Amino acid sequence: MTSVMVAEDSEINYVRWEQVDSLKKLKAKSTIPGGVVAVGEMFGDENGPAAGKATVGLSLKAGQYPARLAVGDTVAAYRVGGNSGSSGSGSADSSAAGSSSSMIVDQARVTFVPDKKGDSESLVSSTSLAVTLAVDGDKAAALAQAASAGEVALVRVPGNNAPGND
Repeated sequence: MTSVMVAEDSEINYVRWEQVDSLKKLKAKSTIPGGVVAVGEMFGDENGPAAGKATVGLSLKAGQYPARLAVGDTVAAYRVGGNSGSSGSGSADSSAAGSSSSMIVDQARVTFVPDKKGDSESLVSSTSLAVTLAVDGDKAAALAQAASAGEVALVRVPGNNAPGND
């Protein structure tokens, strides 16, 4: 962590340099990307999903996620391949282009992706990428089930995506 100069703005709750030690008592509410100016709303007493949300871990192979996937990206998750037609509860409004695919989640926030150097604790294997998504709680079970079968693909969608990943 380093000190930076910012324009004073009473609408923004910047963490002042003299408050840095007090952050040790708090936890980040979600992963904070490098180079971000810290604000008070990023920290709290508890670390976990917001009310009505759940976090789901996925192990994805190349081709199941977009290039340069980053924390903060907004993605949609689709059931693909395998027995995707047998889910029965899949979205009936998916387009004809991928009739064997169905949308599981229309908007999920990426909360974890291993860093470029290869976070040894998060890499499942050399051919998989461990990704954590924050999703609506009622979609978590379907996403976890499809992920465990290796039948999930992520697509970056419009939202508050991380800068530089368009």
